[in-house]
Amino acid sequence: MSKLSNALAMLDILSVKSIQTREELARALEISPRAVQRLKDDLELAGYDIVSQFGLGGGYSLLNKSQIKPRAFTSEEIRVLKQALSFLMNQDLGAFDSSTLKTLASLSTQLDDYGLQNIEHFQSIKLNVDPDTYHKHIRLLEEAIVSHSRVKIQYQKNHRERRDYVFEPYNLVIVNKFWYLLGNEYPSGRHLSLKINRMDTIDYEGSMFRFDVETSKKSVLSDFGYKIKPTYTECIIQNRDYLSEYIWGENQEIEWIDDHTFKMSVIFPNENAAKDFILQNGSGLTLIGPRELLDWHKKEIETIASRYACN
Repeated sequence: MSKLSNALAMLDILSVKSIQTREELARALEISPRAVQRLKDDLELAGYDIVSQFGLGGGYSLLNKSQIKPRAFTSEEIRVLKQALSFLMNQDLGAFDSSTLKTLASLSTQLDDYGLQNIEHFQSIKLNVDPDTYHKHIRLLEEAIVSHSRVKIQYQKNHRERRDYVFEPYNLVIVNKFWYLLGNEYPSGRHLSLKINRMDTIDYEGSMFRFDVETSKKSVLSDFGYKIKPTYTECIIQNRDYLSEYIWGENQEIEWIDDHTFKMSVIFPNENAAKDFILQNGSGLTLIGPRELLDWHKKEIETIASRYACN
């Protein structure tokens, strides 16, 4: 490799590994240890802060990894990114604040400079909350997750009932366009998911907790993302063959009854996803079970029908 290529490769290595000895860098770059020293000197002249640590376990380390600028994307990477942005921009992005939307738009504009077609502007729905308070709560929870700090939350369980929690926060995730906080209630240890938009107040409780990320992930993470009340659904679908082309959740099974009718059983990652699927497919879907979902669907149909009975 050229000297420039070696310098960029050395920065790449130092950006992902905390400390590397001169000999380790020499082996990775297939150059001599003396050549590594010269690369270090050249990079320091170019403005990179590379620290030499002596003694056992010592070596070279990059003082500030944010100094490294991202490399130019390949044409294929640009194409993939544009597709991903196009998907994002066609979603309802009420869960994000204005800075996130501006960042997405800025990235899209930068990618357009590579000659690819521009992405259509996206529209966003808004949650019925004060946006400043909402995103202040998100930032506070992000900090509490990093510092493993317990928080006190005043929470709206519904429009009548409030409840106070002492909570050990683990993850912030988006499910069905809403931000959720996942973690454990203290001191019971019960794992819960709370909607951020239902939080009236959040404050630090004043103590820290032992963070067990593997235990948390096992209880909430699946191949289809984060689970909020996974819901088994069994139904018959008519004249919507295209629905069989998607995987809607775990343990999905499809059995064709005739050319345009199939039976599907699947575990949706959350209850809202199951209910949305049922309602969106209207008369093209016949729900078989489970019983509680069937009872909900019947009641929903009866309620809707009663409202239009007099018209």
